[in-house]
Amino acid sequence: LSTDLKHISEIIEPIIKNETQICCGSRWLRNSDVKRDFIRGILSWFYNLILRTMLGLKISDAQCGFKSIRTDVAKKIIPLIEDNNWFFDSELLIIAQKNNFEIARDLYEKILKISPDHFQVIFLLGTLSAQTKNFDKAKQLLQKAIQIQPNNVDAHNNLGSVQKETGENQKAINSYEKVIQINPNYSSAYNNLGAVYKEISKQQKAISCFEKAIQINPNYVEAHNNLGVVLKAAGEYQKAISCFEKAIESQPNFRLAHQNLMDIYEVTNQEKELRTAILKAQTLLQDNPITKLFEGILLNRNEKFVEAKKCLETISFKASEINKEILRVSTLAKCYDRIGESDKAFNYFTKTNNLVLQQTDVKVFNKNRYLHKIKIRREFFT
Repeated sequence: LSTDLKHISEIIEPIIKNETQICCGSRWLRNSDVKRDFIRGILSWFYNLILRTMLGLKISDAQCGFKSIRTDVAKKIIPLIEDNNWFFDSELLIIAQKNNFEIARDLYEKILKISPDHFQVIFLLGTLSAQTKNFDKAKQLLQKAIQIQPNNVDAHNNLGSVQKETGENQKAINSYEKVIQINPNYSSAYNNLGAVYKEISKQQKAISCFEKAIQINPNYVEAHNNLGVVLKAAGEYQKAISCFEKAIESQPNFRLAHQNLMDIYEVTNQEKELRTAILKAQTLLQDNPITKLFEGILLNRNEKFVEAKKCLETISFKASEINKEILRVSTLAKCYDRIGESDKAFNYFTKTNNLVLQQTDVKVFNKNRYLHKIKIRREFFT
């Protein structure tokens, strides 16, 4: 262990006494007794300097492993973390600092006791409740905000987003259409409305909404990406590729667009383009697990099985990204099978099967949807 366990009480007591929600050790305190080589010390110092200057983090040693966090706060913050590897603890601290949920909530509620009809506080508390997945409270507060200011587009838009999250698609459509009625140039409402239509398989309406959002805001990266996803599902691969490329052009580090671009090249067997997309993503996203996933898939395609499994075993994906995890473990199973390690291959094939059974859309099998996908693939490759 990097820290003597005799210090465990020092890291836990501030949590127990309700003095803080997260407590961090630091190797940069004056009385810290640290043994490490000069190069590692310099690298650590520069890394923490970057976090403080570029991301505004107020912690002196983000990567010190001696940390404690309240359970309820961890449950709110950890699902928001995207990196599962070495950046995990730094991202946790950045999100915690930017989303100091309880302090904000308590402050808003104190103001409401003094001024129960304060629109801005009701709206912000409703939005905060949505961010922390308390959707019932979010709906209640946002609806109250709308009663106070019936033409506030942000309140209608956020209410629509909550309704979409809770599966109330028609209500969400009504909310977004109300936003557009009040302000026809509110590009976010068109994008959100398109996302609902995509969810309920009204693809042409979804395309129209995304195109309108882009017409209003040509650099709307989410709308470009969403339009690409719908076009890809419809078999319009070249148009979809163009959309993903436009999203990356507008925001070079937009992870979803890179992911979708690599995925479409992999699905359509365009290995040269996939290799180029991976190299670009590696430059812009650095050690992102998505890039490593497609790098491993490409290595497997080129029969470099040992390199592929080494690449894929350095990453993993959480439950919310089950499709990516299925792709990772199924590719690992093939790699081990090809190099003759049958026991490991069997274990990974079993894990793949278990993950597939966990998918909700497999439990209710939509025959027509899968036949449509097969038809699109056949038309593309013939």
